[in-house]
Amino acid sequence: MLRYNPNFDKKDVSDAVKSIIGLGVQILVPTTHLLTNAVNLGFTYGITVYDAVYVALAEELNYNFLTADKKLFNNTKDLDSVKFLE
Repeated sequence: MLRYNPNFDKKDVSDAVKSIIGLGVQILVPTTHLLTNAVNLGFTYGITVYDAVYVALAEELNYNFLTADKKLFNNTKDLDSVKFLE
């Protein structure tokens, strides 16, 4: 969303991307297995596949998925990996 912020020009956005990479953030390419799990979660819990990808990734990595989206949490609260962030 930095791209659409009127306070940032091309150099600012480029610098922000470089900063994120400099933090050591690991970028993962979704696998067929992950996407299949996300589709299954989406249909099982009535959530978008977009949201389900994050839930599936958390489950695959054995991490907790934190969300402030109350509707998403309510739909998935029986999953141990999903936690509500108030």
